[in-house]
Amino acid sequence: YEAWGMPVMEAMASGLAVVSTDCLGVTSFARHGKNCLLADSEDAGSLAAFVVQILSDAKLRWVKLAIIYISWQKWET
Repeated sequence: YEAWGMPVMEAMASGLAVVSTDCLGVTSFARHGKNCLLADSEDAGSLAAFVVQILSDAKLRWVKLAIIYISWQKWET
């Protein structure tokens, strides 16, 4: 259990496609379908399905990586 979600944040910062559960710390920055895939923390089956989905769909992996990259950029105005 990770209360703040540091491993997920580090994975995103490293440019990895992320599959996680919707524990409290993670939901403060992770958005299902936007920058990661989040399963219900009580549903191991949906977590496994998301892992299979991200591993078997190269396009989905690249879209998630691009969204993570863009969301971490600091754009000067």
